[in-house]
Amino acid sequence: MLLLGGWMTVSGCGRSPTHSAPPQSTLEISARAVFFDRSELHARDAGAHAALNNDVALLISVKNALVREPDLGSYTLEVGVLAGAVTLYGEVATPEHRAMAEQIARSVRGVESVRSGIAIANRV
Repeated sequence: MLLLGGWMTVSGCGRSPTHSAPPQSTLEISARAVFFDRSELHARDAGAHAALNNDVALLISVKNALVREPDLGSYTLEVGVLAGAVTLYGEVATPEHRAMAEQIARSVRGVESVRSGIAIANRV
């Protein structure tokens, strides 16, 4: 936000002030600045906040589902989520364990897709 000569210019909002006359006081400038800041921020970022909340909820749900599976309990698996797409990371002993982790992640409500970055450990 930039104030020039008593006029308020809000960077990036594409709107001009609603008054045709310059503001009469600093309070009026502040009141308009708060109005523009909140409305623009809300309109622009509401979708981003909702997506972030959904991703966090999915991350927790997938992680909990993986932890509850006894056959995967001895492995440390990490989960990443972006816009409903889940990526699994870690290392397991067999391809069957990897497939099990992928299937568990797919079964969680709200998951759009699952990518696996799970490696098969070569235990000697």
